[in-house]
Amino acid sequence: MSSLTDADRRVFGRMADYLIPEAEGMPSATMVGVSGTLLDAVLAARPDLTEPLLRGLRLVKDLDGVAGANRLNETDPKAFHAVTLAASGGYYMSPEVKQLIGYPGQESRPFDPDKTTDYLDDGLLAPVMARGPIFRPTPSNTA
Repeated sequence: MSSLTDADRRVFGRMADYLIPEAEGMPSATMVGVSGTLLDAVLAARPDLTEPLLRGLRLVKDLDGVAGANRLNETDPKAFHAVTLAASGGYYMSPEVKQLIGYPGQESRPFDPDKTTDYLDDGLLAPVMARGPIFRPTPSNTA
């Protein structure tokens, strides 16, 4: 995205790493490239985030990730929301993250009208069905 400068991306990366640090076998936000092409992909999908994101990044350009995120949260919630949504959205768009969490991506699952639905097979509705029908009568219409 041409409106993002290298400095904007560095500020975004600092805040993204504060929001999504490396932990418990998962990489940090910048380890998967969230401030590069993934950020571009997020903003292409959600161009409405561009203005508040840029406003926020430029407001906290001289702060570290912790201080920048806290300042935005306190002073510009819309910019903070844009930063956090772009960071998390880009993170979960990463092929590496998708593989680590076992998410294959969107898949086509054809509908079989003859197959019993999962919620009937797995017993989820069994207590409701065992209880039988219950209802509360509605007030009569006395117009």
